[in-house]
Amino acid sequence: MAYTILDCYTDEAAGLGVPPYLGTYPRYIAGYLNEPVHYLTIDDLRFYKKYGSKLKEPKPSQKTDIFTYNLTKNAGNVGEILQNTDMLVVVLGVHVPGKYLSAVPGTLHELIPLIADLPCKKILTGPAVFGTQMFGGKFFEKYDQTVFDRVEPQMFKFDYGDVAEYAIKGAEIFRQIPDYRMVEIETGRGCDIGKCSFCTEPLKSKVEFREKGDILVEMEAFYGMGARFFRYGKQTCFYTYPHVIDLLKETRKHCPHLNVLHIDNVNPVKVVMDRTEEITRATVKYCTSGNIAAFGV
Repeated sequence: MAYTILDCYTDEAAGLGVPPYLGTYPRYIAGYLNEPVHYLTIDDLRFYKKYGSKLKEPKPSQKTDIFTYNLTKNAGNVGEILQNTDMLVVVLGVHVPGKYLSAVPGTLHELIPLIADLPCKKILTGPAVFGTQMFGGKFFEKYDQTVFDRVEPQMFKFDYGDVAEYAIKGAEIFRQIPDYRMVEIETGRGCDIGKCSFCTEPLKSKVEFREKGDILVEMEAFYGMGARFFRYGKQTCFYTYPHVIDLLKETRKHCPHLNVLHIDNVNPVKVVMDRTEEITRATVKYCTSGNIAAFGV
Protein backbone atom coordinates (compact mmCIF):
# COMPACT_ATOMS: atom_id res chain seq x y z
CA MET A 1 0.00 0.00 0.00
CA ALA A 2 1.25 3.48 -0.89
CA TYR A 3 1.02 5.88 2.06
CA THR A 4 1.25 9.67 2.06
CA ILE A 5 1.34 11.78 5.20
CA LEU A 6 -0.03 15.29 4.73
CA ASP A 7 1.24 17.57 7.48
CA CYS A 8 -1.10 20.52 7.92
CA TYR A 9 0.82 21.44 11.10
CA THR A 10 -0.26 21.31 14.72
CA ASP A 11 -0.16 23.69 17.64
CA GLU A 12 -1.12 22.55 21.15
CA ALA A 13 -0.50 23.80 24.63
CA ALA A 14 2.28 21.22 25.00
CA GLY A 15 3.50 20.76 21.47
CA LEU A 16 4.39 22.78 18.39
CA GLY A 17 4.52 21.34 14.90
CA VAL A 18 4.38 24.52 12.81
CA PRO A 19 7.55 25.25 10.79
CA PRO A 20 10.30 25.88 11.53
CA TYR A 21 9.33 23.21 14.10
CA LEU A 22 8.90 19.60 13.01
CA GLY A 23 6.21 18.04 15.19
CA THR A 24 6.07 14.50 16.53
CA TYR A 25 2.83 13.31 14.94
CA PRO A 26 3.92 12.80 11.30
CA ARG A 27 7.14 11.16 12.51
CA TYR A 28 5.46 8.70 14.85
CA ILE A 29 2.82 7.86 12.23
CA ALA A 30 5.50 7.21 9.62
CA GLY A 31 7.19 4.83 12.04
CA TYR A 32 3.89 3.15 12.88
CA LEU A 33 3.07 2.52 9.22
CA ASN A 34 6.46 0.81 8.85
CA GLU A 35 6.38 1.30 5.08
CA PRO A 36 8.04 3.82 2.78
CA VAL A 37 5.92 6.98 2.97
CA HIS A 38 5.78 10.23 1.10
CA TYR A 39 5.76 13.27 3.35
CA LEU A 40 3.93 16.34 2.07
CA THR A 41 3.10 19.61 3.78
CA ILE A 42 0.01 21.73 3.33
CA ASP A 43 2.38 24.11 1.51
CA ASP A 44 3.06 21.38 -1.07
CA LEU A 45 -0.68 20.87 -1.57
CA ARG A 46 -1.31 24.61 -1.98
CA PHE A 47 1.60 24.83 -4.39
CA TYR A 48 0.08 22.10 -6.56
CA LYS A 49 -3.64 22.81 -6.26
CA LYS A 50 -3.75 26.60 -5.90
CA TYR A 51 -0.56 27.76 -7.59
CA GLY A 52 -0.37 25.25 -10.44
CA SER A 53 3.09 24.18 -9.24
CA LYS A 54 4.49 27.63 -9.95
CA LEU A 55 5.81 29.90 -7.24
CA LYS A 56 4.26 33.35 -7.10
CA GLU A 57 6.09 36.56 -6.41
CA PRO A 58 5.33 37.86 -2.91
CA LYS A 59 3.01 40.83 -2.65
CA PRO A 60 4.65 44.24 -2.12
CA SER A 61 3.63 44.02 1.53
CA GLN A 62 5.31 40.61 1.88
CA LYS A 63 8.94 39.58 1.98
CA THR A 64 7.98 35.91 1.80
CA ASP A 65 4.88 34.01 0.75
CA ILE A 66 4.49 31.94 3.90
CA PHE A 67 1.64 29.92 2.37
CA THR A 68 4.19 28.01 0.28
CA TYR A 69 7.43 28.69 2.13
CA ASN A 70 7.78 25.18 3.57
CA LEU A 71 7.89 22.97 0.50
CA THR A 72 9.36 19.49 0.78
CA LYS A 73 11.65 17.76 -1.69
CA ASN A 74 8.47 16.23 -3.12
CA ALA A 75 6.97 19.58 -4.18
CA GLY A 76 7.62 18.97 -7.87
CA ASN A 77 5.83 15.61 -7.86
CA VAL A 78 2.74 16.27 -5.73
CA GLY A 79 0.24 15.34 -8.44
CA GLU A 80 1.94 12.05 -9.22
CA ILE A 81 2.34 11.20 -5.53
CA LEU A 82 -1.33 11.86 -4.76
CA GLN A 83 -2.59 9.91 -7.75
CA ASN A 84 -0.53 6.90 -6.69
CA THR A 85 -1.48 7.17 -3.01
CA ASP A 86 -3.69 4.44 -1.54
CA MET A 87 -4.04 6.04 1.89
CA LEU A 88 -3.67 9.71 2.80
CA VAL A 89 -3.10 10.39 6.50
CA VAL A 90 -3.89 14.01 7.35
CA VAL A 91 -2.24 15.48 10.46
CA LEU A 92 -4.01 18.67 11.52
CA GLY A 93 -5.12 20.62 14.56
CA VAL A 94 -4.61 23.96 16.28
CA HIS A 95 -5.62 24.23 19.94
CA VAL A 96 -3.64 27.31 20.96
CA PRO A 97 -3.44 29.53 17.86
CA GLY A 98 -0.52 31.91 17.63
CA LYS A 99 1.09 34.43 15.32
CA TYR A 100 3.02 32.43 12.73
CA LEU A 101 5.87 34.17 10.93
CA SER A 102 7.03 31.52 8.46
CA ALA A 103 4.07 29.18 7.95
CA VAL A 104 0.28 29.06 7.85
CA PRO A 105 -1.34 25.95 9.34
CA GLY A 106 -3.97 24.28 7.22
CA THR A 107 -7.59 24.44 8.33
CA LEU A 108 -10.35 21.94 7.63
CA HIS A 109 -12.18 24.66 5.69
CA GLU A 110 -9.17 25.06 3.40
CA LEU A 111 -8.16 21.41 3.22
CA ILE A 112 -11.38 19.57 2.41
CA PRO A 113 -11.96 21.12 -1.07
CA LEU A 114 -8.33 20.36 -1.93
CA ILE A 115 -8.55 16.64 -1.18
CA ALA A 116 -12.22 15.83 -1.83
CA ASP A 117 -11.58 14.59 -5.38
CA LEU A 118 -8.65 12.32 -4.49
CA PRO A 119 -9.48 8.64 -5.10
CA CYS A 120 -7.50 7.36 -2.11
CA LYS A 121 -8.69 6.53 1.39
CA LYS A 122 -8.38 9.50 3.74
CA ILE A 123 -7.76 9.46 7.48
CA LEU A 124 -7.91 12.54 9.69
CA THR A 125 -5.81 12.47 12.83
CA GLY A 126 -3.94 14.83 15.10
CA PRO A 127 -5.37 17.33 17.60
CA ALA A 128 -8.19 18.13 15.14
CA VAL A 129 -10.07 15.04 16.31
CA PHE A 130 -10.78 17.03 19.50
CA GLY A 131 -11.56 20.20 17.54
CA THR A 132 -9.47 22.86 15.82
CA GLN A 133 -9.69 26.62 15.32
CA MET A 134 -7.20 29.18 14.02
CA PHE A 135 -8.57 31.95 16.22
CA GLY A 136 -8.90 31.92 19.98
CA GLY A 137 -12.22 32.38 21.73
CA LYS A 138 -14.29 30.80 18.95
CA PHE A 139 -16.06 27.47 18.51
CA PHE A 140 -14.14 24.70 16.75
CA GLU A 141 -14.44 24.33 12.98
CA LYS A 142 -17.47 22.49 11.64
CA TYR A 143 -16.72 20.23 8.67
CA ASP A 144 -18.10 17.45 6.50
CA GLN A 145 -16.75 14.25 8.05
CA THR A 146 -17.86 12.18 5.05
CA VAL A 147 -14.78 13.40 3.16
CA PHE A 148 -12.71 11.21 5.48
CA ASP A 149 -12.98 7.44 5.60
CA ARG A 150 -11.92 7.57 9.23
CA VAL A 151 -11.40 10.15 11.94
CA GLU A 152 -8.76 8.40 14.01
CA PRO A 153 -7.81 9.58 17.52
CA GLN A 154 -5.57 6.62 18.32
CA MET A 155 -3.20 7.17 15.40
CA PHE A 156 -1.62 10.08 17.21
CA LYS A 157 -1.53 8.67 20.73
CA PHE A 158 0.84 5.74 20.95
CA ASP A 159 2.14 3.95 24.03
CA TYR A 160 5.66 5.06 24.87
CA GLY A 161 6.85 1.48 24.51
CA ASP A 162 5.80 1.67 20.86
CA VAL A 163 7.09 5.23 20.43
CA ALA A 164 10.59 3.96 21.23
CA GLU A 165 10.45 2.10 17.90
CA TYR A 166 8.24 4.41 15.85
CA ALA A 167 10.27 7.53 16.66
CA ILE A 168 13.42 6.01 15.17
CA LYS A 169 11.78 4.65 12.03
CA GLY A 170 9.71 7.78 11.50
CA ALA A 171 12.72 10.07 11.76
CA GLU A 172 13.39 9.14 8.13
CA ILE A 173 10.87 11.72 6.92
CA PHE A 174 13.47 14.33 7.87
CA ARG A 175 15.30 13.35 4.67
CA GLN A 176 12.37 14.65 2.61
CA ILE A 177 12.67 18.17 4.05
CA PRO A 178 15.19 20.42 2.27
CA ASP A 179 15.47 23.28 4.75
CA TYR A 180 16.25 23.66 8.44
CA ARG A 181 13.84 22.33 11.03
CA MET A 182 13.76 22.62 14.79
CA VAL A 183 13.05 19.02 15.78
CA GLU A 184 10.52 18.82 18.61
CA ILE A 185 11.52 16.05 21.04
CA GLU A 186 8.87 14.64 23.36
CA THR A 187 9.81 13.91 26.99
CA GLY A 188 6.37 13.29 28.50
CA ARG A 189 2.67 14.03 28.42
CA GLY A 190 -0.22 14.82 30.71
CA CYS A 191 -0.28 17.33 33.57
CA ASP A 192 -0.32 16.82 37.33
CA ILE A 193 -1.76 20.32 37.89
CA GLY A 194 -4.58 20.29 35.38
CA LYS A 195 -6.33 23.56 36.24
CA CYS A 196 -5.34 25.93 33.44
CA SER A 197 -8.40 27.03 31.47
CA PHE A 198 -6.53 27.39 28.17
CA CYS A 199 -4.89 23.93 28.19
CA THR A 200 -6.26 20.68 26.76
CA GLU A 201 -3.44 18.39 27.87
CA PRO A 202 -5.15 16.96 31.00
CA LEU A 203 -8.07 15.92 28.78
CA LYS A 204 -5.88 13.88 26.46
CA SER A 205 -3.34 12.03 28.58
CA LYS A 206 -2.43 10.79 32.00
CA VAL A 207 0.98 11.84 33.33
CA GLU A 208 3.76 9.65 31.95
CA PHE A 209 7.33 10.08 30.75
CA ARG A 210 9.57 8.57 28.08
CA GLU A 211 12.66 6.61 28.96
CA LYS A 212 15.79 8.75 28.83
CA GLY A 213 17.60 6.22 26.66
CA ASP A 214 14.78 6.22 24.09
CA ILE A 215 14.91 10.01 23.86
CA LEU A 216 18.65 10.06 23.31
CA VAL A 217 18.53 7.33 20.65
CA GLU A 218 15.89 9.30 18.77
CA MET A 219 18.00 12.45 18.90
CA GLU A 220 21.02 10.51 17.67
CA ALA A 221 18.99 9.30 14.68
CA PHE A 222 18.13 12.87 13.69
CA TYR A 223 21.64 14.06 14.43
CA GLY A 224 23.02 11.38 12.12
CA MET A 225 20.84 12.75 9.31
CA GLY A 226 22.17 16.27 9.81
CA ALA A 227 19.68 17.75 12.28
CA ARG A 228 21.34 20.34 14.49
CA PHE A 229 18.33 22.19 15.94
CA PHE A 230 16.37 20.57 18.78
CA ARG A 231 13.78 21.54 21.32
CA TYR A 232 12.58 19.56 24.29
CA GLY A 233 8.95 20.43 23.86
CA LYS A 234 5.80 18.31 23.86
CA GLN A 235 5.49 18.33 27.64
CA THR A 236 3.55 20.50 30.08
CA CYS A 237 6.56 21.04 32.35
CA PHE A 238 10.17 20.30 31.49
CA TYR A 239 11.17 20.50 35.16
CA THR A 240 8.87 17.58 35.96
CA TYR A 241 10.85 15.08 33.86
CA PRO A 242 12.45 12.66 36.39
CA HIS A 243 15.93 12.59 34.82
CA VAL A 244 16.04 16.12 33.49
CA ILE A 245 19.62 17.04 34.49
CA ASP A 246 21.08 13.77 33.22
CA LEU A 247 19.10 14.18 29.99
CA LEU A 248 20.56 17.62 29.36
CA LYS A 249 24.07 16.50 30.17
CA GLU A 250 23.94 13.36 28.02
CA THR A 251 22.34 15.18 25.11
CA ARG A 252 25.56 17.14 24.73
CA LYS A 253 27.56 13.90 24.67
CA HIS A 254 25.34 12.22 22.09
CA CYS A 255 24.95 15.33 19.90
CA PRO A 256 28.17 17.27 20.54
CA HIS A 257 27.95 19.76 17.67
CA LEU A 258 24.29 20.76 17.77
CA ASN A 259 23.52 24.40 17.03
CA VAL A 260 20.37 24.86 19.09
CA LEU A 261 19.06 23.10 22.18
CA HIS A 262 16.00 24.74 23.71
CA ILE A 263 13.20 23.72 26.06
CA ASP A 264 9.52 24.60 26.19
CA ASN A 265 6.88 24.80 28.90
CA VAL A 266 7.73 25.12 32.59
CA ASN A 267 5.02 25.21 35.22
CA PRO A 268 5.62 28.16 37.58
CA VAL A 269 4.60 25.98 40.53
CA LYS A 270 7.43 23.55 39.80
CA VAL A 271 10.05 26.28 39.42
CA VAL A 272 9.87 27.21 43.10
CA MET A 273 10.05 23.65 44.43
CA ASP A 274 13.08 21.80 45.83
CA ARG A 275 15.93 21.00 43.43
CA THR A 276 14.68 23.39 40.80
CA GLU A 277 17.61 25.79 41.13
CA GLU A 278 19.86 22.89 40.17
CA ILE A 279 17.67 22.20 37.13
CA THR A 280 17.76 25.86 36.12
CA ARG A 281 21.55 25.94 36.34
CA ALA A 282 21.80 22.78 34.22
CA THR A 283 19.42 24.27 31.65
CA VAL A 284 21.57 27.39 31.38
CA LYS A 285 24.75 25.31 31.15
CA TYR A 286 23.71 22.75 28.54
CA CYS A 287 21.15 24.60 26.42
CA THR A 288 22.01 27.26 23.87
CA SER A 289 21.30 30.99 23.90
CA GLY A 290 17.85 32.30 23.12
CA ASN A 291 16.26 29.65 25.33
CA ILE A 292 12.89 30.43 26.94
CA ALA A 293 11.12 28.50 29.67
CA ALA A 294 7.54 29.42 28.77
CA PHE A 295 5.27 29.69 31.81
CA GLY A 296 2.09 29.76 29.72
CA VAL A 297 0.34 32.36 31.83
